[in-house]
Amino acid sequence: MRYITPYGTGGIPGWIGVLTVVMDVTATCATGDILTTNALRVAIESPTADVAAAEFDMSNHPTVLPADEPVRLAFEFPSDSVFLLPGHTGQGDIVTVTDEGTSEALTPGALAEVNGNSSPIRAVRATEPASGDREAAARRALRELADADFERILTEINGQWVPQVSSKQEGLRAKDLDGTVVAWNAQEILRQHMDFRLDNPGARLLWSNEWPVFDLQGWWVTVIGPGLGSADTANQWCDDQNIEPDECFAKLISDTRGSAGTTRHRR
Repeated sequence: MRYITPYGTGGIPGWIGVLTVVMDVTATCATGDILTTNALRVAIESPTADVAAAEFDMSNHPTVLPADEPVRLAFEFPSDSVFLLPGHTGQGDIVTVTDEGTSEALTPGALAEVNGNSSPIRAVRATEPASGDREAAARRALRELADADFERILTEINGQWVPQVSSKQEGLRAKDLDGTVVAWNAQEILRQHMDFRLDNPGARLLWSNEWPVFDLQGWWVTVIGPGLGSADTANQWCDDQNIEPDECFAKLISDTRGSAGTTRHRR
């Protein structure tokens, strides 16, 4: 048995994951413990929403847990296992840990290498969140991201041209950026937006109902800030990224004007 508490969160530079969670791991056995399970499920939730959930193979990262002090470990969550990003998580997060695997005895050689690697431990797969419903968790996350981004958009890009890189609605069948046809549900929409956000710190999420520059209702829209000087500049950004014309084009963001003249497609 072991007890894990979150110590901090942050982004992961240079990897496909989007969230690193640093935790203090403490043995509850009086004599200590050795963490070697091949399926450690870690689910994190804030007081209002799921944060992340993934499975970790500790057999590749065996860790001695002394009886009298915690061991600090860093866990890396990939984009398909994360519902909220750094900046939306913090104090009050709840961590639920479940050992769903098997633990094997270590050989003397392996035991000598225990705790020798301080690198973050990468998840092997996404799992169900603490709430038990990935679609509901993804919808809550999308709503929280759009709410948090609303004021940022007003401050950063209101009245300016930006590249619009995605507009997705649940039930849509359309290509992803790599050309794969996707049946877009809340999880897929969140996953794609997370990927944009990982590559572009200025990525922002809008709910089309809340912005009068969009005629269609019920769409999650991703744009890339900061604002650019013109529609041509925004479209040049799309050209430079080699994104297909139907997927990336110039959009003027405004909370006051209508949709006329706010979209400039690439030729």
